[in-house]
Amino acid sequence: MTRPSWQDYGTYDESAYPELWQGVRAYYAPCLGPTGNRLHEHSRFGNWGDATGITPATAWTTDSGQSAISYSGSNYHAMTEFRCNREWSACGWVKHEGGSFGVNLLGGLGRANDGTNDYLLYVSGATTVNMWGNQTPGLFSAFTTITTSDSFALNTWQHFCWRVLPASVEFYLQGKYQGVSAAWPGVVRMGQIGARNGAAGWVGKVSDLVFWDRTLNPNEIQQHYLLGRAGMLARRRRTARRAVIEQAGFKAYWARRQSQIIGGGV
Repeated sequence: MTRPSWQDYGTYDESAYPELWQGVRAYYAPCLGPTGNRLHEHSRFGNWGDATGITPATAWTTDSGQSAISYSGSNYHAMTEFRCNREWSACGWVKHEGGSFGVNLLGGLGRANDGTNDYLLYVSGATTVNMWGNQTPGLFSAFTTITTSDSFALNTWQHFCWRVLPASVEFYLQGKYQGVSAAWPGVVRMGQIGARNGAAGWVGKVSDLVFWDRTLNPNEIQQHYLLGRAGMLARRRRTARRAVIEQAGFKAYWARRQSQIIGGGV
């Protein structure tokens, strides 16, 4: 589907993979909605944001047969603020097209205890990712650095995942474990996609960005990767054969039930 509408997507209770929806706090996927092309929030929590610095009608694009949002370095989507607990996860599909590294993908995070800004994902090199933070207000530094075992390749759709635990932070690329580093500093408040501060913003595309208020296990991360873009949004499909089986089962059940009622059974 190259031009999906928000009405074409299933919700968590219709999804073919409802178990992955457990704990979803926000799900951003670009599609054609009632107000035009925009980045839609599918979690039912209403964390829409205001699309600050981005023109949805022109930023929305199609890439590899699926919709995506294109960022030009200064564009960002300001999400309605929401909180995630100390243990949480974030996964998404990204395509870096800037030709160089040293870019912020996700930013504007805030620690709940003092409201200062932290950064979730800073891609500083082909095999290096950072979480940036300003534990001292106004002073940004690389809070956590992970050297990846695989390349964060240019011009290639790649799946990433942060797995945030109380005592460590793990990073996954293409569903594969890459490395671990120090713990994230407590409860966070989400803020922006494609934001920047002291470095270029994301140049490339973003698709299907999901935040969980729980820690995904490695098998779930692998499953999310294998589903591909928009995989969680795919609705359950009842085949004609399955429908016949279900109808036959219901008819048999109802025949037994009528027999019980007539016979005075329960």
